[in-house]
Formats: sequence, structure tokens, C-alpha cells
Amino acid sequence: MTNGGLIYNSQGTVVATNIRFTAMGGGSAVWNNNGGSTATYTNCTFDYLNNGIAGDYGSTPQLPSGINTWADQPDSVFGNKTYVNNCIFDHNNIGIYNYRFTKIENSTFSHNNYGAHVTGLNRTQILNSTFNIVTGK
Repeated sequence: MTNGGLIYNSQGTVVATNIRFTAMGGGSAVWNNNGGSTATYTNCTFDYLNNGIAGDYGSTPQLPSGINTWADQPDSVFGNKTYVNNCIFDHNNIGIYNYRFTKIENSTFSHNNYGAHVTGLNRTQILNSTFNIVTGK
């Protein structure tokens, strides 16, 4: 099983536009690793993958004194960021499997076992996106 079998980002910046990531049976197609990593995927298709986008590691920032939510904090306080814009996730085991900052906008998830598995270690935002449920899964 390979994390980042197609792209492995460790403390760098990835900008991928109009790319199809397809047909990888194990691990994740792309992996965002460590603090200082930023990955942006725009108009990309992730299909027939074990995991489309995955990531972990990097610090979890502390909320400023007197603040109780991440909602109004700037993205810059987070160290490992993944942005997904206008992407399609189709026929994957898991479309997005991310433990760090994740912002998903205007994307479609269909025919996946799990559309997005994101955790609360950092901020997760899902905006204007569609998740289609496949019956029997």
C-alpha cells in the first residue's frame, strides 16, 4: 500500500488543475504530509482509486485566548492544508481521507464507499458539494 503513489507532497506546494487520477488499487493517489504542506486540486477527477486524496501529520494550532471555534480563524494558522475545488470523486473506496485542514468546494462525490472521511484535528469545510449515496453499500 502506497500513500502518495502518484503525488507525495512533503512540506511543499502542489497545484494540480484539470488532471485525472485513476486506477490505483491500494494506498492513496495523492498524499499531503507534514506541516508546511499545501495542496490545491481544481477541476480534477479522482476515480477507481482506493483513496483519492489523503493526508496527515503537521501541528494542530492552539485557538487564541477567548476564542472557542476555528470558524473565523485564517487558513494561515494551519500547517498542512488541502483545498479541493470543482473536483469529481467517482467509484473510489474513499474519495478524501484526511486528518488535517481540508476545504472542499463545488465538488461531487458519487459511487464511493465513503465520500469523505475527514477528522477534527484541524478545520474541515465542505461547501456547495454533492454527495450521492449508493444503495447497498
